[in-house]
Amino acid sequence: MGVGTAVAAVAAGYCALASFAPPFTAAADTVTAVAFFGLAVLAAHTVVARRQPPAVPAPARSTFRPWVASIGAACALELVTYFAGFSDRHAFPTLSSISDLAFHYQALKGAAFALWLALGWGMFRR
Repeated sequence: MGVGTAVAAVAAGYCALASFAPPFTAAADTVTAVAFFGLAVLAAHTVVARRQPPAVPAPARSTFRPWVASIGAACALELVTYFAGFSDRHAFPTLSSISDLAFHYQALKGAAFALWLALGWGMFRR
């Protein structure tokens, strides 16, 4: 078994473990903190390994505008719904209420955690 396969297997197992942590508990905080710590160690290792500037030019600033707009829209939706005091989550769903429904299933919760880890690593590698 190669190193990449072993890392993928460990990550998959960790995501499965994370899917059983109830939200907003010490267990969920611990699982998230361990993932952050692991990412910080990998990031530090990568920074030390890369002492030369990358050969590929940085992406143009305009490529970040759609991301900023979509994240801003999601934050605005959450804040408007929160400050308006809508108590009926089904009539005015937010991203958090939609994710609560999806995370009822352990497989989806584990897959979302894996996606979160992959996106974090991908953003760092970029």
